[in-house]
Amino acid sequence: MSAKKKTMLKVYHRFLDESGDTTFYGKRKRVIVGEKGVSKCFILGMVKFKSSGKIWEFASR
Repeated sequence: MSAKKKTMLKVYHRFLDESGDTTFYGKRKRVIVGEKGVSKCFILGMVKFKSSGKIWEFASR
């Protein structure tokens, strides 16, 4: 009889934020990035925390 290993799940909390326009295509799948009225860039950021309490501590600074 073999011993089964228990897999321990780790819980992480993530905060995602974006900046810029998420519209990349216009009519007929034409790329419109950089055109008048559309952002020239798109930024995506993520922070990973082991404890959700850390998120509020970080955000209140």
